[in-house]
Amino acid sequence: MAKSKKIRINLSFRKAGFVSRIIHYKKFSPDIASFRKILTKEKADILQTIKTKNPGSIYKLAKILKRDFRQVHNDVWLLHNFGIIEFYKKQKSLQPYLASDKFQVNFEI
Repeated sequence: MAKSKKIRINLSFRKAGFVSRIIHYKKFSPDIASFRKILTKEKADILQTIKTKNPGSIYKLAKILKRDFRQVHNDVWLLHNFGIIEFYKKQKSLQPYLASDKFQVNFEI
């Protein structure tokens, strides 16, 4: 088995043209198959739903998507760890929102 290497992912965010981040994510080996685990159809659906429906919580997001809460919760937190999703704190829940309306991913193969 090949040793897992550190992958460097550069995410450039453009919200009013000012934000840029460099993120180092060590869990995935630097190949396309591993990177595809990060950006899946389910995660794209989460991003689209947050953008268009503005759910008030992760629970409501899971209900809109008709998916298991735990799976949606895990996907949302992974996206949050990459800086793609942020949260508004509301009473006893967290309301997800997109950190930016545009992002760019660069990685080396």
